[in-house]
Amino acid sequence: MLWLLIMILFSLVVALSAGLLESLAGAALPTVLRSGAAGFATSVGLCLGAVPAVRELRKRR
Repeated sequence: MLWLLIMILFSLVVALSAGLLESLAGAALPTVLRSGAAGFATSVGLCLGAVPAVRELRKRR
């Protein structure tokens, strides 16, 4: 379960970074929120895909 917490925290950092970059570019609030949500969803998806891949690679050794 620790990997799940780490994954969520990492995704939160990505979302905050994406939102901050959009707000510094002068975007409106809905655009900033959409950018943060997209960053969060993408990083969660990548992390969820990486965990089974790493487990499978460890089994093959």
